[in-house]
Amino acid sequence: MPLNNEQPTSTSRSEDQGSDVESSLASEPDWSRDSFNSDGSSKQCTPSSSPPKTVSLDEVMEAGRDLFNLKLAHEIIINDFHMDQDRGTQSSLWNAVRDNVHKAFWDILEAELNDDPPEYQHAIKLLEEIREILLSFLNPGANRMRTKIMKVLDMDLIRQQAENDAVDIQGLASYIITTMGKMCAPMRDEEIRNLRESTDNIVTLLKEIFRVLNIMRADAVNQAIQSIKPLLQRNRVEYERETFQSILNKTPTALNRTTSWIQSALEELLPATMTPGKSDDAGKSQRALPGPIQILNTACLRFLTWDFSKTLVPETWVIDESRLEEIQWQLKQCEMVNEVLLIVHSTVGGPIQGISSLSDRLKRMISVLLEGMHRPGFNLEETLEGVSSQICCELNKSLIERNYPPLTPELQATLTGQICSISQKDNPIRTLVEDRVQQYFIVLLSNPKTQNKLEQVPAGLTAIKPELVQIAKTLISLIDYNRAVYGPFYMDIIRKLLFGSRPPAPILSQEQKGDSTLTTSVQHKALHLITEDNLNSPAAEWSVTSAQMALEEQARSSLLRLRLKLEQDIKPQYLMDHMISDGVITLDEEEKIRIKPTRKDQAAALIELLLRRDNRCFISFYNALVKETYDDLAKLLYVDLPDVLRDGRKSSAESSISSVQLVLSEGGVPQRPVVFVSRPELLNQVRKKLYLLQEDAGGWVTVFGMAGSGKSVLAAEAVRDPGLIEDCFPQGVHWLSIGQLDKPDLLVKVQSLCFRLEQSLDSQSHHRPPTSLDEAKERLRFLMLRRYPRSLLILDDIWDSSVLKVFDIHCRILLTTRNRGLADSVRGPKYEVEVESGLDDKKALEILALYTRKNPSTLPEEARSIVRECKGSPLVVSLIGALLNEKPDRWLYYLRQLQQKQFKRIRKSSSYDYDALDQAMAASIEVLPDEHRELYKDLTVLEKDVKIPAKVLCVLWDLEPEEVEDILQEFVNRSLLFVDCNSKPHLYYLHDLQLDFLAEQNRDQIESLHGKVVRQYQHHYSEASPVSGDKECLYWIRFLPYHMAKANMSQELYSLMLSLDWVSIKAKIMGAAHLINDYVEYGPILDKENSELRSQFQEFLSLSGHHLEQRPFPDVLQLALSQPHSSGVYRQARQQALNRTNSGKLYFELINKTSVENLSRLVIHPHLGSIYSACFSHNGTKVAACGASKMLKVFKSTSGEKLTEIQAHDDEVLCCAFSPDDHLIATCSSDRKVKVWNIQQGKLLRIFEEEHEEQINHCEFTNTARRLLLATCSNDSCLNVKIWNLNKPSSQNTMFGHFKMVNHCCFSPDDSYLSTSSNDGTVKLFQVSTANEWKTIHVKTFFSESDDEEVLVKCSTWTADGTRIICAARNAALVFDVQTSDMLLEIKTNRLSTVQYCHTCPTSNLLALAFSNYAVELWDLEENKKRADCSGHLSWVQRVQFSNDGSQLLSCSDDQTVRLWETEKVHTSSAICLKRDSDVLFDEEKIIVSAADNCNRLQVRDGRTGSMQFQSEELPFRIRCTCMCRNLSAVSLGQENGNVQVLELSSGKLLATLLGHTKTVLHCQFFQNGQTLITSSEDTTIRVWKWKSGECKVLQGHKEQVRCFSLLSDSTNDSKLLSWSFDGTVKVWDIESGERLQDIEAHQGAILSCHVLPDRRLFATTSADKTAKLWSCETWQCAFTLTGHQECVRSCRFSWDSKRLATGDDNGEIRIWSVKDGSLLKICSRESKDGMDSLHGGWVTDLHFSPNNSVLVSTGGYIKSRWGHRAGDLSPSLIGYLLSNDVIPLGEHF
Repeated sequence: MPLNNEQPTSTSRSEDQGSDVESSLASEPDWSRDSFNSDGSSKQCTPSSSPPKTVSLDEVMEAGRDLFNLKLAHEIIINDFHMDQDRGTQSSLWNAVRDNVHKAFWDILEAELNDDPPEYQHAIKLLEEIREILLSFLNPGANRMRTKIMKVLDMDLIRQQAENDAVDIQGLASYIITTMGKMCAPMRDEEIRNLRESTDNIVTLLKEIFRVLNIMRADAVNQAIQSIKPLLQRNRVEYERETFQSILNKTPTALNRTTSWIQSALEELLPATMTPGKSDDAGKSQRALPGPIQILNTACLRFLTWDFSKTLVPETWVIDESRLEEIQWQLKQCEMVNEVLLIVHSTVGGPIQGISSLSDRLKRMISVLLEGMHRPGFNLEETLEGVSSQICCELNKSLIERNYPPLTPELQATLTGQICSISQKDNPIRTLVEDRVQQYFIVLLSNPKTQNKLEQVPAGLTAIKPELVQIAKTLISLIDYNRAVYGPFYMDIIRKLLFGSRPPAPILSQEQKGDSTLTTSVQHKALHLITEDNLNSPAAEWSVTSAQMALEEQARSSLLRLRLKLEQDIKPQYLMDHMISDGVITLDEEEKIRIKPTRKDQAAALIELLLRRDNRCFISFYNALVKETYDDLAKLLYVDLPDVLRDGRKSSAESSISSVQLVLSEGGVPQRPVVFVSRPELLNQVRKKLYLLQEDAGGWVTVFGMAGSGKSVLAAEAVRDPGLIEDCFPQGVHWLSIGQLDKPDLLVKVQSLCFRLEQSLDSQSHHRPPTSLDEAKERLRFLMLRRYPRSLLILDDIWDSSVLKVFDIHCRILLTTRNRGLADSVRGPKYEVEVESGLDDKKALEILALYTRKNPSTLPEEARSIVRECKGSPLVVSLIGALLNEKPDRWLYYLRQLQQKQFKRIRKSSSYDYDALDQAMAASIEVLPDEHRELYKDLTVLEKDVKIPAKVLCVLWDLEPEEVEDILQEFVNRSLLFVDCNSKPHLYYLHDLQLDFLAEQNRDQIESLHGKVVRQYQHHYSEASPVSGDKECLYWIRFLPYHMAKANMSQELYSLMLSLDWVSIKAKIMGAAHLINDYVEYGPILDKENSELRSQFQEFLSLSGHHLEQRPFPDVLQLALSQPHSSGVYRQARQQALNRTNSGKLYFELINKTSVENLSRLVIHPHLGSIYSACFSHNGTKVAACGASKMLKVFKSTSGEKLTEIQAHDDEVLCCAFSPDDHLIATCSSDRKVKVWNIQQGKLLRIFEEEHEEQINHCEFTNTARRLLLATCSNDSCLNVKIWNLNKPSSQNTMFGHFKMVNHCCFSPDDSYLSTSSNDGTVKLFQVSTANEWKTIHVKTFFSESDDEEVLVKCSTWTADGTRIICAARNAALVFDVQTSDMLLEIKTNRLSTVQYCHTCPTSNLLALAFSNYAVELWDLEENKKRADCSGHLSWVQRVQFSNDGSQLLSCSDDQTVRLWETEKVHTSSAICLKRDSDVLFDEEKIIVSAADNCNRLQVRDGRTGSMQFQSEELPFRIRCTCMCRNLSAVSLGQENGNVQVLELSSGKLLATLLGHTKTVLHCQFFQNGQTLITSSEDTTIRVWKWKSGECKVLQGHKEQVRCFSLLSDSTNDSKLLSWSFDGTVKVWDIESGERLQDIEAHQGAILSCHVLPDRRLFATTSADKTAKLWSCETWQCAFTLTGHQECVRSCRFSWDSKRLATGDDNGEIRIWSVKDGSLLKICSRESKDGMDSLHGGWVTDLHFSPNNSVLVSTGGYIKSRWGHRAGDLSPSLIGYLLSNDVIPLGEHF
């Protein structure tokens, strides 16, 4: 090309370009040979070039610019191209000149500014250039900043100032730096900061400013490149092709080298006698010309040996020249390495064979030594000598290591000589390797599926296989992409080279040589053979025959006659693919047909085109019908095929269809149904079995299935295979329809078959018809074995084994039947194919569409409902389709008939033997024995899609298991029942259609049939219900209420379901969700008896059911005892508990729960770890939850029943979100992946895993499906908000703006904006359509104390009208106006915890807030008033969400639960919840409780009644501990500020304020009849107060906080005190003197608990060092160290008899030890259970033994449990649960 070879500069190293090309192209649509089918829409699909003309210099320069742009775009597409600040190399002349010029400029500038007075000439030029650079950074709309720059850097003004020596250069520089800071990328902030802090002189500063400006310019260019790259990627082929066309228009000679390149390849392929472009008028040259793909492959192979230093590459390859050169270098080096290795192995031989490590070392060594062999100064001969020397040394070393002698000098010399000889080009080994490499690339380029051949390297090249494959991938990628761009240009060149300016002469047959006249139109049609599509075929045809002449009248008439049928049946797109390949229609013609609105219109347009075309086009259309299996249509056209071919085309077509059709027709095989949908999997199974018959002299293939499953159609279709007929049954296929026949009718059938078989024999073979079945059998045996041994007999619809025995004649038979076991009665090999349930929904819809002549996507909604009702039955779908074909407006009518089971209305299909569907199904049952028909009728009671074990039917039928199994097997064999053999024991089930039929047949007996089931169950299980948990037990537990309801046994149902025994049995086996579903489903029946009790049971399970998921299974009675006294559940539980206490059971009963009210409607316990996210489906029927378990689970919102469970991610799942139509769920995770799931199927649809580099915190779909998008946000520092289109593999947009992690993103109600909440203290609003930032709300500025502290914005939510947005940060929710960004309202809670999440109600002004202190609150946004407290969670609440209708609210928490609340029922409690910091005093019958409430007041209440005895004023500092005096005269409290107060109980009067502690008071206790008060604190001290006088002793010595202490005696005379601390020490004090008596270094870690033995002989300590210790109170020495806990040991307690010590750790594990010898007696932990939850949700915080030492009570993170160990039996027996000790519900307000 007569243009410069300037290359765009890339930062990528040249050696990386090849791999870059491969990776770039591999990630895009496949540029295989298929991509030569260039876009029909491309404007330059047919390249054009200008005629020769004189080219001006301007045109040449413009073409050069186009070429540069083309190269630049190509580099951006192929490589990771970006601009560097310094693009020259350090040693270049350009750099040297540039540096000298720059130095001269700065020297002059410095000299001018140092003059007195200063000169400003160069300074002004510099400032002017800086101004232009700054202006170039501005966007078009930045008018304000543009004006400011022009004003400050006003050159006229500066020149005037220069004339008066008044230029403030320093000030201008400061302004420039400030402006640069506003414009630069964040990564340049450090550079700007350095400029601001610079103390250099002004010239150095200006020089640095200019340097940074150059960097910013490079940044701007790179940003522009990145923004344009996606567009270039999408349109790269079209862009490069159009750009090259514009170059071609301006430079007419721009394809000269390309033409020469292709011409040389063509000359290589053509015989010497043939000259391209010249027509052989005599027709002598009849050889096929080389195809276009062959020509281009040959041309491309030349690049492997191209001399780039001497010959310029073709113009179309200029931009990839460096890549081609690099590929050649790599290939030559690989060849040389391979040649050396071949010589080594052939010379040394055996001793080194099979030593792969040696070959690898040699290969690496040779490669290193040959590095750079392409460079001009490289001396190959010397290098090979060095290679030889190194190889000899390595070989000798390896041989000696393996006890072989080293190489002899002679052998070394031979080896060296052979290696050095490969530097000669004619070396035989070199020639061999180069030839095989060429062969490898020829095979690759010729194969349309390159990937299949990449690994198949020729023999002798195995050593370089990995490198060769990599090179091949790179080269193939380049070639494919190049052809995609320049294919049209190549085709134009090839056409001209082959045919010149005229079309090719036709190749005529002998009969046609006399008539060489072709019409002009036919000649031009020859050019259609050379299309881009022909590049797909290595054997593209270039010849033209007289078959292209005008369409014969007979063929035209055939098209017109069959036009309507063709238009109804064919799919034009598939047919046109073949016709384009044949070259009879063009891409433009295909496009004109394809744009027609419907398939029928397309078919009509194709027929119209055929009528205007020639014979060849008609023949191509016929062949396309054959290839696309339109056999019936092809047969109709066959008789009218033009009889003008002499190349066997027609006979070929005849062999492909008509011979098979003839065989099947003669054998009586039914035609394919008018509407047919293939079932390829079943079809292949049948054909595979038929092939097996080929190996046997005789055998049976049984195709069995229920009525209407499509057995007959499947059998007929299986033999419609030319290969099968030719290989297995060349003597024919014979079809015989049997059905339910008596012997005379069967004899007639066999007679007709014998007659048909004898028809094709000579007349002597004809016999009289056989007169008996025995005679007929022998006649048939003779014919099948002697005359037709390689034929197949198909027996359709066999019912009776006696019929089958007539055909037991040792021939090959395919039979269809409903009875699987029929073939057991005959001899020979047997194979089976089961036709199970029929069609999937897609195929069923396709059948309906074909019958009704519609596109499946345009079918009415009733079509899908009809398909569901048809239950996949091909028969039913076909029957309905045929009816709709006649009455296309009856969709709704036939749907109702199906739903109402009106099978008689679904009448006969022409191809079926029964008048109506019910007759077809009844026929199968009528052949059963009478007693079995009655048993089969009992199956009417089964539920759909339910499989039952045989044991259930043993109960129902009152038969032995063996007898039941035999009966069921008979049903299975007759296709009346299905069996799941994969289950143990086997499970049985009915098809939905069979159940529908039975229900319709026995509808008057439904109630009695269900009643029979219930009575049989009651009889069989009269003594006890089944609790084994096996399949039989599961059935009864699940479906007994169903049978009772259907039997109208309401009293029995009431007694069953409103029984705690049933609740315990079913919940233990199936979980609480199934029970709740039962109460919902059968509620109307139960409510007739007692609606209130039903409601109480349902509420009990909804709120306590999550406890029933734990193992060991809890005692249901203990749970029920926590219900209100007015509840029937409580009364039933109390009565049963009283009965059980007589046998030694222990139960706890709350005495102060007179008005306990739980506000949540349902509690779900879905995961074993924290739940980070939960959400409603848009219709409110489902709840999805995810969290630390890595699972995604979906539940019913009414009952908590689990619907779906998916192992979603490899790490914690942080968020989940439903799509607007509820069909999809998106999840995001710490594994940095976003996944989209089909929730119905539990199937992964999309995964986005490449773009986010940190954990993804939140995901959310748009609110409407109008344009479905998904937004995600992450912890990435910059690219942290992305929007995804599910139809694209990468993100659609990335939102820029946040530079810290983004916690949450949320679409506005109309999906116009996306709000994002970040740790940078802002909420940003982005336009979804453009991804531009619209507004920023600086939330941080609204927190006055946050100047130096981070304000983390957790989330944001929009109001329903989209005018306000609410942000959650710290302990507040801020409401902002969207338009003005003004804060409208601040909801500042009085809680110390943070707001974790917020959500607004779509239908009201409610706002839900989730807190880290376990609470959920509802606020009214209009009134700024709290409306409700939602208490119940036991750990951080992570998320809240309203349902779309606003009626429900869900919350999820780290306590592993999801709670659902009814927003109309929750309310703000009028009383206050008491905190855990409490004291309880038991005084005879009285129980007094003192505790702080959440308003920081001290309350004292009667524990039995809950009545208030005392309440203090609200205190300014949090109460952390409290203690009551025994004589009930006073109560003390300790606060966070270190103050201690003593109050009078009766009046609340402040008796004393004790000041001294400097930090939180952690524990307080009265001593000496209330005269002394002891306190301990975080300030490491213990203080002993005479509180009435204020006298105080300070016990100092601990180094860390003292959480608690214990008195070593109850006596007032013994004043010893034991204290322990986080410093790991235990200290003993004398209270009276304050003296420290003992100082014990007890543990390596903090001491977490301590307990003194009741007899004061020993005390125990537990520690964070995971140990517990027993200590003597006499010697103060350690008696035993107790090890084994895996986590911190947090609690301990001695039994009252001083024999046992219990310890609990942070893993929920409890250990019981012997005090006597320190031995371990029992472990109560996860491992003791069956893999379910731990007994505690974490830490075991406290332990207590009952007074008789028979029960151990433990408190944990979420629940309390009891462990029985009576009489030395320490087996765990969890007997109940209490509420967590975090909140004590007291009195009437709780």
